Amino acid sequence: MYGLLYPGNPDRYFACLRLDSEVSDDLGFERASVPGGLHGRSLVRDWSAKIPELPQLFDSLHAALVGSGYLIDRSRPSIEYYRRMDALTIMVPVLAVDQVG
Repeated sequence: MYGLLYPGNPDRYFACLRLDSEVSDDLGFERASVPGGLHGRSLVRDWSAKIPELPQLFDSLHAALVGSGYLIDRSRPSIEYYRRMDALTIMVPVLAVDQVG
């Protein structure tokens, strides 16, 4: 399962599932594609106990990436990837070197 957070005013959040193929049953829900590209990422263990902290964890990852010289790509969503019941990967989109400037 995935969560997508599109920046804006207001931010937009979508809960998502990855379909196995174009012919998978989407149960009538809207289909969308997530733009690819580079992401900074961080693993959050025991995420269900840290749900209230998720905004601060994203902010910390964002700040660490900017502090390391990366530029954040605000045209793409940040991603929550719920790997397992005890492991969540949070991802912030960054620009590739050839996209800067």
